[in-house]
Amino acid sequence: MNQRTVAFIQVTLSRHGAEHVRAFREQVQALPEVLECYHISGESDYLLKVVAPDIGRYEDFLLHRLAAIPNIGRIHTSFVLSTVKHETKIPIQPVD
Repeated sequence: MNQRTVAFIQVTLSRHGAEHVRAFREQVQALPEVLECYHISGESDYLLKVVAPDIGRYEDFLLHRLAAIPNIGRIHTSFVLSTVKHETKIPIQPVD
């Protein structure tokens, strides 16, 4: 059985100036554990999809890599327990 830890992480920045946002984005793009990163509305600023081989490696990633990025004010992690639906095909409706 090849299990892996999948997490969705909400990140809130401390400062939102253009230079702070640029630096955060560059550092997140350099992290191979981060598969997807979205700039979102709501209480958090970013939503990251992260994959790690196991919970211990996730903890190491969180403590030593993600939390080390300056300007992060808050991190909230939700772990995937099971996948109910995973679709990669985009439904395209014909134009009338």
